[in-house]
Amino acid sequence: METNRSLDRSTYPNSLPKTPVLLPVAFVNLKLDEPDSIYSDKARNNSLSYVQILNGEVTTIENRLKYELEVSDVHGTDELINDLVTGCSRSSSRLYGKTPNGAGVHISYSGMNKLSDASLKVISGQTLKSDFNDSYMICYPRFAFDDSVEEKFRWASNESLIGKGRITRDATGYVYIQYVLYVVR
Repeated sequence: METNRSLDRSTYPNSLPKTPVLLPVAFVNLKLDEPDSIYSDKARNNSLSYVQILNGEVTTIENRLKYELEVSDVHGTDELINDLVTGCSRSSSRLYGKTPNGAGVHISYSGMNKLSDASLKVISGQTLKSDFNDSYMICYPRFAFDDSVEEKFRWASNESLIGKGRITRDATGYVYIQYVLYVVR
């Protein structure tokens, strides 16, 4: 018998599902080292930057789901592939930290950044702050925990999360990336 590869349109839905709701549950605050330029390839219109995360934390945002998430001593790396034509960057981050009882945490995320003028002013040192609505910074974090992790944090490894971010600086000039993490419902 020959395989039929055509799609049966009768399987398509009659209506769209309800639009997902985003519920804020956590705040991510990451202090960055200065980025290193790894390469720039004008023929392919891209470049690669490497950033070390010096320190950070994840803290709970009070929410109706009663979810909690506390991670400290967050450190790791972020690689940014930058499109030299569009100004978009694709990020790939690997972060590590500890919960209050010392359980190990691995946070990985991919993301996309399209920096606005306001964000570029922060990066160039012209201003210290940008608003979360000033740029398109999105990440899709995944959490993995030690077996010894507190039960109240386990939810984070079983939920679909999305982060909305911004860039800011402290008074000494260090750049911070901050995300509000949302559960998708």
